[in-house]
Amino acid sequence: MQRPFSIYCDWAFHDELGDLVELDEAMTMTALDTLAGWRARHGVGFDYYLLDAFWFDPGQPYTAFKRPHWPRGFAPALARIRELGMLPGLWFDLSGSHLQVAEWAPSYDPERRAHSLAYGPYGPSLEAGWRHALETWGVRLFKLDFANLSARPPGCGWATPEEAGQANGAALRSILSRLRAEYPDLVIIAYNGIERWPGYLSRPMGSPTHPGFDLSWLEVFDYVYSGDPRPSDLPRTDLRRSIDAFQDHQVWLLSRLGFPMERIDDHGCMVGGTNTSFYQGAHGFRRTYLAHLARGGRRDLYYGDPTLLADGDVAFMAAARRLYFDAFGRGLSTAWLGGEPGVAPWHGCLTGGAARGLLSLVNGPRTSQQIELALPGLARATALYADAGPDAAVQIAGEGALLVELAPEQMAVIGLGAYASADLALTPAADCPVPRRMRPLDIAFAPTGPGELTGVWRGAPPQTDEVVVFAQAHSATDASGVGGGGLPVRFGQETTREGQRPAEPASREQVHIELTVGGRPIAPLRILPDVPIWAGISWVGVFYAASALADGAELRVRQHGGAAGHTLRVRALAVER
Repeated sequence: MQRPFSIYCDWAFHDELGDLVELDEAMTMTALDTLAGWRARHGVGFDYYLLDAFWFDPGQPYTAFKRPHWPRGFAPALARIRELGMLPGLWFDLSGSHLQVAEWAPSYDPERRAHSLAYGPYGPSLEAGWRHALETWGVRLFKLDFANLSARPPGCGWATPEEAGQANGAALRSILSRLRAEYPDLVIIAYNGIERWPGYLSRPMGSPTHPGFDLSWLEVFDYVYSGDPRPSDLPRTDLRRSIDAFQDHQVWLLSRLGFPMERIDDHGCMVGGTNTSFYQGAHGFRRTYLAHLARGGRRDLYYGDPTLLADGDVAFMAAARRLYFDAFGRGLSTAWLGGEPGVAPWHGCLTGGAARGLLSLVNGPRTSQQIELALPGLARATALYADAGPDAAVQIAGEGALLVELAPEQMAVIGLGAYASADLALTPAADCPVPRRMRPLDIAFAPTGPGELTGVWRGAPPQTDEVVVFAQAHSATDASGVGGGGLPVRFGQETTREGQRPAEPASREQVHIELTVGGRPIAPLRILPDVPIWAGISWVGVFYAASALADGAELRVRQHGGAAGHTLRVRALAVER
């Protein structure tokens, strides 16, 4: 049984794909100094230091670090990594699409902008580059990304992308099998490109579950990732909770396809001030980190800028890691509970069982909910963590029967049996509170023009703290072809590659929500999303003070741009904080 382990990765500290923040030696040394402080003050160390995308000289076959970003090469940073007790890891573009190596030209497919692993010099050269990393730098973690196994260079003789995929896939398996035999301590994580068709890992919630992977890839990959973090199709009153719901959904999907929970890479916990992390910084960190552990990957993976965490957050990390690593170290496995996140009323993960277990539960709906579970032999249970807001009510309701009540959107971790101890409690941060109560407003929305819905409020303002209006775009038909609105549709994809971060994200204009009283617009308290969303989003939420909803107030929702032409679903809710 492999012991649980930890990875630090610098992606989201830098972001060269959706932003203009580049990885360099100075950034790496800053991260290493910060991690040294974590270890000294809190005992939080890592087993691997993973340098993510674009560390390499694009004109060399993965044998040199990029200049002028690494003026002294890799040696000083590598020495510091080793000094802190870590092994180095590197990211590789598996199809070489971000490199311009002249001798690889015969392997290049210009249509797909990718190199073939099975035709020409690319495959042997890539293997040589990997061996260089293993032998020269002592790299023991590979993150393999951007695979395009359908690459068909001119002259290859493959008639179809499927034939190319078989040949390139077989070449990749052969290379990795050789390396694994020679370097048995090498850890390999597969990212984008080994799924059966593009877009599989970004499908909307509620999609039919068609097999999207060949599980035999687990012969050469230790872990397969479940998709980059992004807002889910579950509208939430906090963007971070919607992002967490996406990762919950992806792990559910891969486990349903047959992947063991401990072989799924859920992309860890991402903290950063770049486009790839949706500028969330450390907001909601504690919840996201704990949810990552609860998914049962038997490791923890911290992505991003370590300087953003306060000491209290690092202390939380230390306590949460000790708790889950203790369970993993005892050989306790993790099972999925409940249904599909975003569709089922609740979902969760159980590591262990009644005598010694950690039960994470997430309330999906916008109402409080009581969840009943049968856990044979259960004698003790206590809440170790609940999102800031109402306490999670925990009751043993009879022989082996557990009853838990959660507030809207709330996540909780329940200690069972030997873990049912107040000494193990984890303190939530106050930056991500859940509502105490949410209820629908008595208002009817009806079409008032092309791509426009309007509802009129009648009566006194609702007796609550605020009002939120969620508008979500759906396809015009569902999978069966029946009209009336199908699966969620994402819009407003936006990066900051062209320069300054925009003052207002594109999604806000593509689905525009407005409250007017007597024809006068009322300023909202806040709008979600409030940042550019590189992956797009299927919903927008606008919050108003409840007192603004005077008699005759009009709530109007309009579609524009990328969101136009879809079915809109609007939910107007009173929110009690």
